[in-house]
Amino acid sequence: MLATVVVGACAPDIPERDAPEDRVQAIFDPATATIPLPNDAALQEGRLPTLEGTGEASAQGSFGTYLTELSGWMPSTPIEIPFSGALNTETLTDENVLFYRFDGGLEPLAVASVEALEASGEGPVVVRVTPAEPVVRGERYAVIVTKGVEGANGASVIEPLPIFYAASKTPLVDADGEPTLDVLVDPENPGQALQLEGLRQLLAPLFESAEGQGIAREQIAMAFSWTVSSDSVALFDPVSAQVPLPNDAALDPDGSFPDSAGCFVDAQTANGELDRYLAGLSGWPASTPITLPLSKAIDPADIGEDDVQLWRVGDGGVLVRVEDVSVTYVDELSDRCTGETGPGYALVLTPSEPMQDRERYFAFATRSIGGEAGLLPDLPMFMAMQPYPLVDASGSSLVGSLSDEQAQAIAGIKQSIAPMMAHLEGELGLTYEELAAVWGWGTWDDTFVVFDPNSGSIAFPSAFLVNSESGQIELPVPEGADALTTAIIGVLNQRRGFSTTAPGWIPVDGQVDESTIDAESVVMASVRGFAPRVLPADEYALSYDPQWGHLVVEPQVPLAEELQHAGIVTTAMLGANGRPVQPTAVFALLRSPYPLVDAEGTSLVYLLDDATAGALEVARSAYARLFLLAGALPGGGIDRSEIATAWAFVTEDPVAELQESRAVAMALLDARASVEAVRACDSGPNCVNDAFFIELESESLPHPTSAGTVVDVSNLEAIYAGGEFDSVVQVDAVGTVIDPPAGTARVGVSVFLPRAVQDAGECQAPFDVVIAQHGLGGNRWSGGLMVANDVAAYPSCKATVAIDLPLHGGRASAATTLHPDEAVSGSGAGFLGADLLTSKVNFAQASLDLFVLARIIAGDGVTSGLEALFADTPYGGEALFGFDVGFVGQSLGGIVGVPFVTLEPTVDTATFSAAGGRLTWILEGDDQGPSTIGGPILDALATLGAVPGTFEFIRTMALVQWTADVVDPVAFAPFTVARPRANLAYDLDSETFGPVTGELCAADDECPSGWQCESVSSDVDRCVEYLPENQVLVQMAQGDRTVVNRATQALARALGVSLEETTFEGAPHSFLSTLNPERPGYAAGQCARAQVAAWLASGMSGVAELPASLSAATCLGQ
Repeated sequence: MLATVVVGACAPDIPERDAPEDRVQAIFDPATATIPLPNDAALQEGRLPTLEGTGEASAQGSFGTYLTELSGWMPSTPIEIPFSGALNTETLTDENVLFYRFDGGLEPLAVASVEALEASGEGPVVVRVTPAEPVVRGERYAVIVTKGVEGANGASVIEPLPIFYAASKTPLVDADGEPTLDVLVDPENPGQALQLEGLRQLLAPLFESAEGQGIAREQIAMAFSWTVSSDSVALFDPVSAQVPLPNDAALDPDGSFPDSAGCFVDAQTANGELDRYLAGLSGWPASTPITLPLSKAIDPADIGEDDVQLWRVGDGGVLVRVEDVSVTYVDELSDRCTGETGPGYALVLTPSEPMQDRERYFAFATRSIGGEAGLLPDLPMFMAMQPYPLVDASGSSLVGSLSDEQAQAIAGIKQSIAPMMAHLEGELGLTYEELAAVWGWGTWDDTFVVFDPNSGSIAFPSAFLVNSESGQIELPVPEGADALTTAIIGVLNQRRGFSTTAPGWIPVDGQVDESTIDAESVVMASVRGFAPRVLPADEYALSYDPQWGHLVVEPQVPLAEELQHAGIVTTAMLGANGRPVQPTAVFALLRSPYPLVDAEGTSLVYLLDDATAGALEVARSAYARLFLLAGALPGGGIDRSEIATAWAFVTEDPVAELQESRAVAMALLDARASVEAVRACDSGPNCVNDAFFIELESESLPHPTSAGTVVDVSNLEAIYAGGEFDSVVQVDAVGTVIDPPAGTARVGVSVFLPRAVQDAGECQAPFDVVIAQHGLGGNRWSGGLMVANDVAAYPSCKATVAIDLPLHGGRASAATTLHPDEAVSGSGAGFLGADLLTSKVNFAQASLDLFVLARIIAGDGVTSGLEALFADTPYGGEALFGFDVGFVGQSLGGIVGVPFVTLEPTVDTATFSAAGGRLTWILEGDDQGPSTIGGPILDALATLGAVPGTFEFIRTMALVQWTADVVDPVAFAPFTVARPRANLAYDLDSETFGPVTGELCAADDECPSGWQCESVSSDVDRCVEYLPENQVLVQMAQGDRTVVNRATQALARALGVSLEETTFEGAPHSFLSTLNPERPGYAAGQCARAQVAAWLASGMSGVAELPASLSAATCLGQ
């Protein structure tokens, strides 16, 4: 409403004018201080009049004090004209209410609105004029109201008597100061004529200029002019957006960047997308120039060293001065949107160290920088700095000239700068009377999901890390990387897809509200064609620690191979400030539906040069399909505006490398003269009385490599312990396989034959074969004897064959013979260690040895390659071995056994005891700490900077897991029991791979069981061999600290089998091979061996079954 100003103490008593009582009159009544405002007629000696209460200890008193310092009207003073009655608002037009710049003549100016404000009580009706552009300090303005304005009764309004007299072209007093009109003669108020003459002289130029505009004096109902203060002021005017920046007061009510700060907020263009993104952020960009706008020029020499300062809010709210801040005075300002420059004045503060996100800052300037006259604060700033309350408890203004809304807004500013004001007075001795401006702000405090390809800070895995020409992975080697990391990255950069089991991550800047991290805020999907499948929440795990700076996403079951996968972080995830997480600016442009460059490649984004915009446009086009798929997700999809980041990647086929290695190995074996095992004695003169042939007379046997253990061999008839064969060799970490010179890759093999005549019945050759593989640190004696007696029992009648794993038993570094008759010290040393690439090769070699063994068992398809071991025994010449093969592996034997079983066509039934997957999980252990085998390896990695609990550790282990996928049981598991694949062959001459094929065919029923009729060339169909779907059993020792339970559970989950009947409580890790009744775990071992025998017996002859009587709980009475 009308600003309250007392105009003159001795107002003339104007006689009443003879006018119709029903006419509405414009009001100019100095006696009641009711005149149009702002108005130079109200000034006293060029200053605003002193208000009642000025100087009192209140906000009202402070307001009055401030006004006395001004030399003219404040730019924010509303233009208001009082009328005596209601008006016809349709006549309040810019033709009847005219606004001018008044500088010797009248320059018409546009108005935004002319409106009648609602009258309060018996007060006048006030018309407010709002200019289209803010008024300028130091300029003079005028308003003329014509009689085209009508009252509510339709009659034109009339002028008040003072304006009637002021419109006179002739003086109202003579040279002696006497009235020239009798009506102005008043003995009781002799000065009235002089006062009216003063008003006439004040308005005479305005009336003359109005006539120049074609407006007759008698048509004017009101005329007034005023001069806007030209004082040197530190600007703080939120209405005109002239405030110090950055500034909390310039933010939107929700604390986000103001829409008004954007040049293209309403544009449906890439620029509009960018500005709308910026407008949605909380706080100010740290790069915002710190600027204090000024109303007029100042002398930079008046700026003292401590007159302008920058402070930061440190820990615990302690204010810390930012040193080394340059203060620059500028007298030309650029328009941020157009780039055009024009006159304008400001101080710019530039700290030597850039501001940081999620920080709070304050700045202030003293009045001293205005020179002798001083730099005044703007009214809102002054009222925010003064110490008295501006509103009462109900929010009502305590300052008569400020509306409730204005007072509340300034009170908010006052509260925000209160800490700095207290510091300035308490620590620096500066009072509000000495300050021109104090302002505060917070830099961006949102949590950002980072997408910065230039720095490599992007979600992982990502298609951005694939060479677009070669299709190979292209991981950068970190600066200063250790030799192991460099080597691992070198191996991975030969891959053509990402891991199916390793964790990925999303970098975040700022903290995340952990309660909002779930499958709603991090969505994973696999994409086959245009039919995305959202991964269920139980197929991936999310973890987060603020110290990591990343969200970690870890598959709980292997991702589908050779398939595009996508990840999306949505705005359902909240930052620590309770607001949705935000994308970085680059990603905000990637999700734009609008192009970033035009047809000529010119940037359409004001912040990007042509090259950068062009590069991002390529990425934006690539992302378009991802956003399309996001919108098509089940459940209504995800709108691109709700996506904080998204990434896509294609998984590799983890089985392909080892399958190719096997195919090469088989081709190399086929190229040999024969594929069979030989006896150690074959290198001597003869094999008469071969010591390695053991004919069992007794039902028990002292365990050769386990002192004090006597083994039950009641179902065994003979053992041959001196067999050998030449394996093929994997020579590097990328799967290269060679056939080395004979004898250089010897593997020892032992064979255990079932007893022919048993109490339960008679076993007859040929015998099906079970491959039994020992664990870490063991040997083929421990592997063979752990199940040989059980699987040999009638009616199973299986023979057992066992080999030493690489670096174990007779292949250990300390072994002096391939066939030791006692345990070798250090068996297994070097198989699994901190040199993880070498360990990976060892795992692959172990599986290759098993492939070669299976090939030897198969022989030429008529005679097994094991037959030669018994040539000079009572069994010589007898067909001892059939071609059905089963497998049992304990611990490490089971770990290398899963890839073997998956790719070996002769095996379709297997058991894995105390084995596990996710090889990194086996090393890491669980919540109780690392595993017994992982501890030393983790200690070695820690010396390279990969310390458990850190993100560096997570990243290292992810790369290790990805490297290990090609030998990891969990990665192989989906192919072990389902998703069968064609068996692979290799042609040594053409060096090409292809399916194992058979006879020509026209349909599947013309092919052997397990084969399919397929096209193998453009005009030829042949039978193609497919790998079988295996029947598997997994056993676990509850609380196992060697292969921790979560690794075994991961394997079982990936295989799709239950551990309910096969989990042994209180059993040691090696329970399956515990054959000594005096040792812990013997009873569990007895039950576990019975399970293995039953599973293999039923599965190798049909459908594998585990009798209810053999469940761990029943068997052990758990």
